[in-house]
Amino acid sequence: MARTKIAEKSIVEEYRKRMLIEMFAQLFEHSELTDDDCIELGKKVNNAVRLRIEHDLALISE
Repeated sequence: MARTKIAEKSIVEEYRKRMLIEMFAQLFEHSELTDDDCIELGKKVNNAVRLRIEHDLALISE
């Protein structure tokens, strides 16, 4: 892949990331959730996803 294509792809990806961050910042600017609330919710979601995957894997291996 040509260097210009690699550079272009990198720039587009960085722009996309920045736009997502800006979109989320605007979306949640009036949120009453604290950082600690968000961390706790994230842990709960991660745990639920882990349990779901473990359950699905157990069904497959039976």
